This record gives sequence, C-alpha cells and structure tokens, in this order.
Amino acid sequence: MELPEFTKKISEQFLEEDQHLVTEDVEFRKLPTWDSLTGMAVITIIQDDYGVNIPINDFLTLKTVRELFVYVEQKR
Repeated sequence: MELPEFTKKISEQFLEEDQHLVTEDVEFRKLPTWDSLTGMAVITIIQDDYGVNIPINDFLTLKTVRELFVYVEQKR
C-alpha cells in the first residue's frame, strides 16, 4: 500500500467539495464536511479494503491521513 493511494481512498469518503483538500498531512476532522458519517465511512473503508479494525478510541487519537496510514500499516 502506498500513501498517495491511501490518501485518495480516504478523500473519496468526503463530500466532493472537500476531496481536493484531503492531503497526507491534513487534520481531516477539521475539514468543513467532516461529520460522524464520514468518520464511519473512513473506518469502514479501512476495514473492507485493508482488513484492519480500528477501535474507536484509537481512531479518535489519529489526526492526519498520514497518522491513519501509519496505524493501518502497523496493524496489517
């Protein structure tokens, strides 16, 4: 798995107007269209595409897409 590919998959979970704002170092929860449904979509895509279950307490500590990527890589 590569970080750019992962970032693209995460960006696709956001509404179209924010997708271009999703970068490796963006704090994704600070994006305008972030909400709990987007959070669930991110968790689901990670589970479905990468086979990693993220406990909600762990997910809440991850701030950037890069941090999320590193977490997933470590758990795979």
